[in-house]
Amino acid sequence: MISEYLKIIKIKRAQYCKGIDKYSGVNPMFIIKNSDDILDKIKTFNMGKKRNFGKAKSVQTFDFSTLYTTIPHHLLKEKIKSVIHEAFKGRNFIVTTPYKTYWSNNTNQKATNVDETYLLAAIDFLIDNIYILNGDTIYRQTIGIPMGTNCAPLLADLFLHYYEYDFIMKLKKKDVHKARKLCNTARYIDDLITFNNPDFVEHIPEIYPKELTLKETTESIDSVSYLDLLINIEDSKFITKIFDKREQFNFTVINYPYMDSNIPVKPALGVYTSQLIRYAKICTKFEDFQERNLLITKKLLRQGYKYSNLVATFKKFHLKYNNILTKYKKTLKCYIKETISLSIQALPSYKISRFVTIRKRR
Repeated sequence: MISEYLKIIKIKRAQYCKGIDKYSGVNPMFIIKNSDDILDKIKTFNMGKKRNFGKAKSVQTFDFSTLYTTIPHHLLKEKIKSVIHEAFKGRNFIVTTPYKTYWSNNTNQKATNVDETYLLAAIDFLIDNIYILNGDTIYRQTIGIPMGTNCAPLLADLFLHYYEYDFIMKLKKKDVHKARKLCNTARYIDDLITFNNPDFVEHIPEIYPKELTLKETTESIDSVSYLDLLINIEDSKFITKIFDKREQFNFTVINYPYMDSNIPVKPALGVYTSQLIRYAKICTKFEDFQERNLLITKKLLRQGYKYSNLVATFKKFHLKYNNILTKYKKTLKCYIKETISLSIQALPSYKISRFVTIRKRR
């Protein structure tokens, strides 16, 4: 249950920081939910709507190499207490039902009601009572939190947020321009990325506690991989495409359903649709989208999918999600001809089970 409470606290902190950004242009919330947030940032940057951003010049990535195992318990308790106290301002309880968790000033007799004091006591008890059994010996963990603990990512996330928020808000009072520049930074738990901010590394000791080690993982100043994105700088703009770490393995990764496994056709084709959505959102250029679509259609055809079903699924995807495809300026016929049909040509032994027309019937 602690995880549910920390989730709603993180949401409230994000909303509060968004309000600060609205009137000052400084967003002290580095935390992101997934790569979609990075894509939104890049879109804003490329459209020139970000204050004090300018042209794309550099991108850097960093990683907390020993985040979970080096957080001192006294600091964790102290900073989490501060974050929770701020979140509870104006609200008395977090109410949890089987269907949702929400803030309230009143208790709900049919739900679980947690106030600030109880939540802090529960977190303190959790941190103080982490035990490890090794053979016949039981050890109590006195530094760090186990990664396997359900709420560990949220505790680490909010712990780092305290330092980021505190540093940015203090800097905002001294130099709002520099604060805005440093806010071109995002963090997904222990992975951090910053745009057009080559001097960010100089501020690391000022932001984070000395017990944590933040190492730079930038491949080059104009090309980095972050989460499932490969970000390049071309013509003073950020260009994105798919990054899949599994492709670097020296063995074949088995993924996506096989049609001879008796899986229903509709959910199996849903996997194809979900990947198309991801490719279209991430890939800036049609060539990169086309390459990904070719890879997945070849694989699905080998795994028993029908050509006709893939074409029909792509048609539905094109109709429903045309808003994320408009950037490519391609027709439906072109998509199918240059992706799914090319997959067939690459598999000469594959027989098309049924002819599918591209044109709509009159």
